[in-house]
Amino acid sequence: MPIDDDVEYMTLVELWIEGEIDVQGMRHRYNELVARRSADRRARKSSFPKL
Repeated sequence: MPIDDDVEYMTLVELWIEGEIDVQGMRHRYNELVARRSADRRARKSSFPKL
């Protein structure tokens, strides 16, 4: 899974590099990002009419 084009993930990396968040904070925010994206995909999938 390419990450270089993932703006939200790269923003987390930049915050970590700049010392604004620690690695645990980065992991926590990344897990939230993944959970939100997963929920969004499930919501889009369930909104399609069944054929």
